[in-house]
Amino acid sequence: MVEDSWTSDEGHLLLGTNRTFVDGEVRAFEFLRIAYSDAGEGEYCAQPGGGAATCFALVESGDGFAIFENPDPRRPPAHPLCVRR
Repeated sequence: MVEDSWTSDEGHLLLGTNRTFVDGEVRAFEFLRIAYSDAGEGEYCAQPGGGAATCFALVESGDGFAIFENPDPRRPPAHPLCVRR
């Protein structure tokens, strides 16, 4: 089972936590954040295990959804990350 918890987006910042359970035990966790500006620029950052953040740039958004991609050219292309309300 995977559990996500998020704050509201007040102040253009959402903070979240994620826990992954296997057989009733937490096997993984991460800290999450989505920050955006009035100009529509934004990013999604994940810190698996509380380690260094990996951030994804906002590339598309609409009513109730946002799509982020990792802009790091050293990393192989990955599937975009889609967040929905």
